Amino acid sequence: MKKLLILSVLIMTTSHSLSASEGAAAFLEASLHPQSVAIGNADTAISKGALAPLSNSSGLINGTKTEIAASSYTYLGTNFISALASKSFGKVAVGAGYINSSIEGFEETVLGDRVSKTGNTFDYTAQAFLLSGALELIPNGTIGVTLKSITEKAGEASATGLGMDIGAQLKLTPWLSTGVNIFNAIQPTLKWDNSSESDQGRRIYSLGLGLCPTPKWILTADIQADSQTQWIETGVTYKIHPALTLRAGVNNQEWSTGLGLQLIGIQLDFSYTQPAVDHLDPQSRIGIKTSF
Repeated sequence: MKKLLILSVLIMTTSHSLSASEGAAAFLEASLHPQSVAIGNADTAISKGALAPLSNSSGLINGTKTEIAASSYTYLGTNFISALASKSFGKVAVGAGYINSSIEGFEETVLGDRVSKTGNTFDYTAQAFLLSGALELIPNGTIGVTLKSITEKAGEASATGLGMDIGAQLKLTPWLSTGVNIFNAIQPTLKWDNSSESDQGRRIYSLGLGLCPTPKWILTADIQADSQTQWIETGVTYKIHPALTLRAGVNNQEWSTGLGLQLIGIQLDFSYTQPAVDHLDPQSRIGIKTSF
């Protein structure tokens, strides 16, 4: 039951994750904030501030002194909420976050010769608390880690586990940056209290480049891989006006567009994604971010 549930959660989020649908804490692989989604999640080399722990926590240092970001959306009956905050102290930065995913009235299924429904329903909830830190080791070179405390509940059953991500960024020139990140460098192992089974989160390796040919343009590309497959993510950002930023990206054959609006110290971000799986509807997200 648990594995079929996680499969459904991933189908609702990103098409490239289908091969890893049985991993623990799969909801953390979802594309959460529209600022990253709109550029195909290709931000390993340019992550910054409060959003950095979602892709590369070493970018915490690149944000303003204090940042707060949040997003919420519902897709195919799955609710996602994220809230993130960061504080930079020059060469050191810290961050904290909360991520929640939930489904109400999920139909229970059993796996025999074929998948069949039992007629029962249950609720599914997953949540993670994040604690992140980043340090400038060398000029223009940073390293960061994110610790994750994870809980999943399916009906009356529950499981908990711990995981850790680690990443680094290096600004090679004023216009060229590179980054590397290992999602689940320490893989979370979730043991369910109603069985002897446990599930382990998959490890994902990311290598990214960021090119800023002018102050208005940012071009990004990531190569990502797990134990089974590899995929490419690309994105472009164009700051058409101090109050308006346009974005577009491709993530393993699914394309996204989006924009950011700066209004009185608050940034509103929107994204629209066309999934690579034909029968899935487009996804829209909205997020908010502020700094002070």
